[in-house]
Amino acid sequence: MEPARHNNKGKSMKSDNIFFDPDSSQKSHLFSDEENQINGWQSFTKKKGWRPPTDVYETESEIIVKVEIAGLDTDQFDITFNNNVLSINGNRSDDVVGKKAFHQMEIGFGDFSTSIEIKTPINLDSASAQYTLGFLIITLPKSLPKFIKIQPR
Repeated sequence: MEPARHNNKGKSMKSDNIFFDPDSSQKSHLFSDEENQINGWQSFTKKKGWRPPTDVYETESEIIVKVEIAGLDTDQFDITFNNNVLSINGNRSDDVVGKKAFHQMEIGFGDFSTSIEIKTPINLDSASAQYTLGFLIITLPKSLPKFIKIQPR
C-alpha cells in the first residue's frame, strides 16, 4: 500500500535529533501491508524487531507523536519524515550480560521501528522533537491554508 502524498514532498530539515530525508528509500522495505490502520492513521512496523508503544493525537494546530522508548540516549535512534511517513528507528541493547534464565520478559530490546503515515499537511520547518524521561515527543505543526488572490483583468 502506497501512503498518500501531500505537499511536504521534497522538504528537508535537520534540527537536533530529527532528520527529514526526501531522498530516503527506506519506505519500500520497512513496512508490512496494511498493518495497523485506525481512525484514518496508518501505522507500519518492520517485520523484525519490536514496536514501541506509540500515541498519535491531533490538536487544532499540530499533530503530536509520543513514543515510549526508555533507556536510550538520543544518538541511539533516528527520526525521519519522507513522503508523509514519520519513522522512528533504533536499537536498545540487552543490558544483562552472561547466561540468564528469564522468569518474566516484557521489555523489548534489539532493533525497533515504528512508522506513522501523516495525512495532514504539516510545516516541517517548525517540527521539533524532545526526549525526556523515556518518552520521545515529536510535534508536527499543521500547515496553514494558502489563499490565492484573484487578480482583476
